Amino acid sequence: MKNILRKRILSLTICVAIFAFFCLSGCRVEVKESEAKPSASENLQKIVLTISGVGLGFPPENQSDEEMLASFEKNSGARIVISQAAHTNNAQTYLSYLKLLDHSASLPDIIIFPSLSAISEKLILCDITDMIAAEQDWKEIPIPLQKAVTTAENIFAVPLRYSLEGYFINQDLFQKENLSVPSFGFTFNHFTQSIQKLTTNKQIIPLSDFYDIPLWYPFTKEDSTVWGAYGKNGFDLESKLFSTGIHYARELKNKCNSGADAANLPSYSPEAAEAQWKSGKTAFLYESTQNLSDINTDTFTGSFIGIPGKTSVIDASYIGITPNAAHKKEAFALIKWLSFSSDGVKKRLSSASNPMTNQIPLTQNNNLMQQFLKQCNYKGIAEALEQINQAVVKGDDYLPQYDSIMFQTKYHLSDSQESYSLEKILQMAIDGKLSYAEVSKELNRLVHRKEDSST
Repeated sequence: MKNILRKRILSLTICVAIFAFFCLSGCRVEVKESEAKPSASENLQKIVLTISGVGLGFPPENQSDEEMLASFEKNSGARIVISQAAHTNNAQTYLSYLKLLDHSASLPDIIIFPSLSAISEKLILCDITDMIAAEQDWKEIPIPLQKAVTTAENIFAVPLRYSLEGYFINQDLFQKENLSVPSFGFTFNHFTQSIQKLTTNKQIIPLSDFYDIPLWYPFTKEDSTVWGAYGKNGFDLESKLFSTGIHYARELKNKCNSGADAANLPSYSPEAAEAQWKSGKTAFLYESTQNLSDINTDTFTGSFIGIPGKTSVIDASYIGITPNAAHKKEAFALIKWLSFSSDGVKKRLSSASNPMTNQIPLTQNNNLMQQFLKQCNYKGIAEALEQINQAVVKGDDYLPQYDSIMFQTKYHLSDSQESYSLEKILQMAIDGKLSYAEVSKELNRLVHRKEDSST
């Protein structure tokens, strides 16, 4: 389940290995490399590609990825070496691991990573713009994802896979309360009025959490790619749209607090939120399609409706080639196979061990998309994918310095005894523990100081 504000780490892509971390801490790790090194004659015949990322080499969790690599080996003649040590779901720990490898010039040929925001600041990836230009399949991936990986008209990584975020609803609750059931494309008025009416029943949790609202709110109010307080010129914590989003979220929370039974109010615990949803108490749940298998239930009818305004939020992970790669052409062929290649998508869809029921194909090829929708027939997903080019990519997926400024840096406000992350400050504002109007100017100054010091 999704945690407050923070980017949800995709289960197959970001549970990554970290050798350096465990070595430094004195922990024992078991390193999974190739089973046997090739002979000199074999080396002459085969190209070796090294890859690091999400639990690769640790079946059965990632049998589909293992099958994809095995298939590539068979068809290309290249040999794949998985550079992997141990599991961690901490993206920063993984980044530290990659930084250490980068400093020692020992990066693998290919790396998988959760965020361009973090990776672009710390590591050098190969420019693959010219390679991409020649690929017809590339033109069929969602336009927002194409834009997210394009910097100054250059491309250094490609999306590996993506999911959609937005609201899931319990249709049965709306019907029991004689309310109009929202569907993909629902309006702000429908959203607000539904929550207001649902609060009259103290046994219902109208909304799972409120903390994502200020992030998606600005995007739905203007024709732009604005994510939260991040606009064309970087962070703007004094943005009227962002401030309005915080105020809107706080108002909704107050409405829920005044109506719902305190014992049934949503907890900040992802586990508690999942339990509340599965018990049939929650009307609106903000979640990712990546976790569809976890939240799907036979006890009530659910559907995905995105966010207000006939759109949804894209959460992606990425894959790129490092300067260490001696065989860049072959490395590109591998990342294409694993990500946006129609042939690769077809292979994943036909995987016997792990059908792509929760992993949306990067390609918008109609035949492949229809095959996916037969496997993943959850209500609302098809409608959302029809409007995928109007979706917004999460800021922490690609915006420069976003991870550092939002989650890692602590800011000391003049009226506070403690320092807090920007994430925490926004939570406190929505909870009514501080006035955002009173701190926005100072907070904007502190964030800009952080931006300037990082450039």
